[in-house]
Amino acid sequence: MMAMVAVQLDPGSIDVLQRIAIAQVVMAVCIVVISLIAIGGAIVVLLELRSARRLLHNLGDTVAELKPRLAPLVDRTIHITSDVAGMTDNVRRRIDDVLFTMEEINRVVKRGGSIAEERIERFAEVLEVVQTEAEDLLLDAAATARGVHETARQLRDEPPRGQPRRKPFDTPIDDDELEEMFE
Repeated sequence: MMAMVAVQLDPGSIDVLQRIAIAQVVMAVCIVVISLIAIGGAIVVLLELRSARRLLHNLGDTVAELKPRLAPLVDRTIHITSDVAGMTDNVRRRIDDVLFTMEEINRVVKRGGSIAEERIERFAEVLEVVQTEAEDLLLDAAATARGVHETARQLRDEPPRGQPRRKPFDTPIDDDELEEMFE
């Protein structure tokens, strides 16, 4: 057999053992409190889960009741959506046609503008040539008229006695005289 040995403890050891025992009791109480909180939380979660299950069941019943009423609404919504898509495509096509027409008009106007500009430039050149020719013609006509007038004057006027008859165009006409005649 074993012999029992009695251990005698000193008062310092007893204080340490009492502190350890108190710490273990406090820890045990904390564990019990935490366990009770966890159990309470689990009960609350189970109650909420049960409530959520009832809510889902009621929602399922409501959907089942609304399903016959919603089917025509869904069909009508699908029909309206397809109509709107068709209208949108139609509007898009018409806008594309308008844009194409505007681009064509823009090209024609630009081409017409450049052609008109070329014609105006050619017309200005023709007018310049016509003006030059008209000026030359008028100068020739003026010179001819001057010659005719001078000849007529000399033929009409008698020279003084003893002087020979003057020939026409003995005196040249300068440009200033010619311009004065036509002003």
